[in-house]
Amino acid sequence: LLAGAPGGSSSRKAPPAPISTSLAGALADDRWDACQKWTFAHAAAPYPSAEDKADLARKAGWPRGTGSRRVQHWFSNMRKRKYLKLRDGTRAPRDAFEAQLYHFIRRGADADASP
Repeated sequence: LLAGAPGGSSSRKAPPAPISTSLAGALADDRWDACQKWTFAHAAAPYPSAEDKADLARKAGWPRGTGSRRVQHWFSNMRKRKYLKLRDGTRAPRDAFEAQLYHFIRRGADADASP
């Protein structure tokens, strides 16, 4: 939205900075849940295997029968709502999770671009 337009803002907040610049630091931080930590560690391709989904469901404390499905929905929603937009650069990070994820996406892209 443009400044001065209905619903617009004359001052935009800068996107949040990543909380940790190292993967080890992000994985050790208790503010992130198991799915978020897995996403940081696999930022280049956040598509967990069936085994990963079962493990994440167990770590999240979700029931055996529906836990893997809940993990699948979490990742599907996260990719649609956050990951793809951040990866493609169609919008800036809006919260701490997105800032941290964007950092690891960019770090991976930078590593791929180096000779």
